[in-house]
Amino acid sequence: MRAIVTSLLLLVGLGSVEAMAEDVNGVAVVDVQQRYIPDVSIATTPTLQQRIDLGFANTSGNTETLNFNGKYQLINHTQGYHGEMLHIGVEGGLLVTKDGGSTTNEEYTTTFKLEQEFANAWSLYFRLDWLRNRFKNFNHKIMIGKGVGKEILSGSYGTLKLKLGGAYNIQHYHNTQASDYFGSFTQYLSYQRVFQNQSNFYIKVGASESFEELKDYEIIGVLGVTFQLGEGFHLVVEEEMDYDALPAVGFETHDSKTIVRLGYRF
Repeated sequence: MRAIVTSLLLLVGLGSVEAMAEDVNGVAVVDVQQRYIPDVSIATTPTLQQRIDLGFANTSGNTETLNFNGKYQLINHTQGYHGEMLHIGVEGGLLVTKDGGSTTNEEYTTTFKLEQEFANAWSLYFRLDWLRNRFKNFNHKIMIGKGVGKEILSGSYGTLKLKLGGAYNIQHYHNTQASDYFGSFTQYLSYQRVFQNQSNFYIKVGASESFEELKDYEIIGVLGVTFQLGEGFHLVVEEEMDYDALPAVGFETHDSKTIVRLGYRF
């Protein structure tokens, strides 16, 4: 829980400065749940949902920059153990950033996640994550995790969820740095408020701490709004911060990014 408290301070303090600053390294925005633990929506009947989000930005004049990011999500809500809901999800994402014709960032991610609900708002989850980004020194970053979740609060004022678990991490670096293999403790706290038009506001904070060295931890905070535009379309605006206490050799401890995406759900 120390990491979650620290992350909230980061959102209030560093967020007002770093999160709005220009990201010269072109760091990708990664949803906090994508990195740690799933937070899929609740369904009362079996459903299959798909979602495609695309974001694009281009500037010219004194500087020429190009940014493209995309995300695909498929979630199947079906009947599971003792008739409780079972959520099965697959996600894929990419981000490409160019500055003056040179690529400054290129990231690919995939995720498989499984979450089984139980009585009294409890759940168990399993997930497998893969990331590749040579600009963050990762040829392969793999996380295999599982844990337990609990919906703490739910009502017209919003929903608050807490999830705790463990993960095994495999990190192969782009440079000559030796690969890392280690276990970690993962924590995830999320708040979401859905409005009458189904638009929603959310805050998500996730953390991962190495079992081997407590000083080796990572925190991600996301503040976002999803506006429902009708006919299945939506607009997402997010502010994301990433703090890595022990990053790969030669890389910064913190990154920040603002992103806007237009999406379609079907």
